[in-house]
Amino acid sequence: MKRILPFFVFFISLANYGQEYYYINVESGLNVRSEANLSSKKIAKIKDGALVEKIADTDTALTITDNSKEITGKFVKIKYITTNLANDTIEGYVFDAY
Repeated sequence: MKRILPFFVFFISLANYGQEYYYINVESGLNVRSEANLSSKKIAKIKDGALVEKIADTDTALTITDNSKEITGKFVKIKYITTNLANDTIEGYVFDAY
């Protein structure tokens, strides 16, 4: 039993350092949706340059046309802490090709 405990604690500490953060790179902002599809409700728009945390990948692949160029990516679940006075947290899905 003593050998299992240190091994388990090691994996917990890896999970804490395994967080992934990304900057939004869309001049017009990036829509956040309630579900991982284009027909779901838009719940927020994140400004260009904002920092978000990726919570999870999805298997929802998507190809869009932007300025006559095909862009392929998938939806990912993110968490975003707003810069308003309340520091509200938004969780939802975004297209990761941006």
